[in-house]
This record gives sequence, structure tokens and C-alpha cells, in this order.
Amino acid sequence: MFNQFNSQPPTIDQRLYINRHQLLEIEHQIRLARHVERYALLRQFASGVVCDAACGCGYGSHLLATNPDVKTVIGLDAEPEAIAFATQEYASEKVAFQVAEMEHWVSDRAIDLLISVETIEHIADRS
Repeated sequence: MFNQFNSQPPTIDQRLYINRHQLLEIEHQIRLARHVERYALLRQFASGVVCDAACGCGYGSHLLATNPDVKTVIGLDAEPEAIAFATQEYASEKVAFQVAEMEHWVSDRAIDLLISVETIEHIADRS
């Protein structure tokens, strides 16, 4: 990043001048990358029929499906808006999405792997 005080790229011994907006954007990009990295890590263990429970907007389901050992990915989420986006953006021959509450969903087929990332904080406490 360049700043208004110095048009040269910073070297190791120079200070970085990062404004608040830039800092927030960098943090946002780090959070996004971490979400994608989690699915990229899990993808290597996926095979057969995979259920991505609480799939959100579907990017993780899509990433899982890029593993050639994965036959099908079923993405589930309770939010119709998220599933509408996921379907529009990521549905394919290998990936399908359904609006469903995880606690009540019953598959009509055998599931080889169930993945649920960043989910537990969204489950209601029933105690």
C-alpha cells in the first residue's frame, strides 16, 4: 500500500501508514479468507455424499464439491434467503441446496460425511 506521504512501496525499515478504513478492510479480508480456508481444509477429507449443514450462502458446499472424490453435496440452511443465493450462485450437478432446520432434517439417502462449520453459536440453548 502506498500513502500520501511516500509514493514508494514501504521497505522493512519504514513505517506502514494504514488508515482506519484500510485496517477494517484488511481485517474483513482476513475473516473471509479464514472461512474459505476452513472449507479448503475439510475438502481433502470429503468423499461420497456430503451434507454441509448450516451452509449459509453456499460457498463451502461449492468448495467441497471440487474434490473429485465427492459425488454429491447437499447444503442445508434454515434461512430461505441464504439458500436462494446459494442456489443461484453455486447449484450444479454435484451441489443442491435445501431450506431446512438441522435438528429436523431427515435425508432420503445415506450420508457419508456431515460437515457443519461455524454453526454451534447459532443453535438455540434448550436448557
